[in-house]
Amino acid sequence: MRKVNIIKKNIDFERIITQKNFYKTPYFYIFVAKNELGFSRYGIGVSKKIKNVVTKNKIKRQVKAIINQNKLYNKAVDYVIIVNSDALLLNYSKLERCLLSIIKKINIKEK
Repeated sequence: MRKVNIIKKNIDFERIITQKNFYKTPYFYIFVAKNELGFSRYGIGVSKKIKNVVTKNKIKRQVKAIINQNKLYNKAVDYVIIVNSDALLLNYSKLERCLLSIIKKINIKEK
């Protein structure tokens, strides 16, 4: 993922989350907000229930890899993906299927 496509500022996270446009799955909370940039940006957070920092970083890397491999940054939408602690029970392929299915549903609803 290019650095431009990553949301890092706390102000941006708060702006997207306070709009209360979110989708919930057993493994993810995905907050969505339109932007004026012409491309998508992604912010990834991990639940506080996961105490081990190594595990948090592993999950973040996996989600970033899923986004990059599937080129999910075509629309002018900001996404904040909060990974739930239950996602640790999934292997990479199941995590990918779950994330892709919810993002496709979001993209259909946002049109």
